[in-house]
Amino acid sequence: MSTIPETRVALVGAGAVNFGGAEGPWDHASRLEKLGAVIVAIVDPLVERAQQRITERRANKEFAHVWANTEVYADLQEMLDAVKPTAVFIGVPPSFHGCYKYPLELQVLRAGAHLFLEKPLSNAPVDEVTKYAAEVEALRKEKKLVVSVGYMFRY
Repeated sequence: MSTIPETRVALVGAGAVNFGGAEGPWDHASRLEKLGAVIVAIVDPLVERAQQRITERRANKEFAHVWANTEVYADLQEMLDAVKPTAVFIGVPPSFHGCYKYPLELQVLRAGAHLFLEKPLSNAPVDEVTKYAAEVEALRKEKKLVVSVGYMFRY
């Protein structure tokens, strides 16, 4: 009998996209818990907020095991080097991803992790986005990874 390998997920951002907020129950953490993923890390410069999210999630006995060994990092590259997640969900404000100033997507793919990116892909100028997206696609193909764009919030 074969087993499905453990899906080790890291979340970038401890805000509403990954953990829910006033907009409603549309958050990544709740969906990943129900799918049986193991959350291995949260990356957020506000480490206290990230730690609070873990504490809140561990309080729910049904899914506490999902968060049992979750670690908090302030730096994405440090987390990628230490944890080596299967997949990374990026749920941060658009001004902090999708560009060469904050190349989160490229870091994730170079580390060999699948990528789920919350919309929009970028809010950088079109010429930069075009070049950046081509680099993301080239890395995806080279490393045979999955890249997906999500639409968590309903508008």
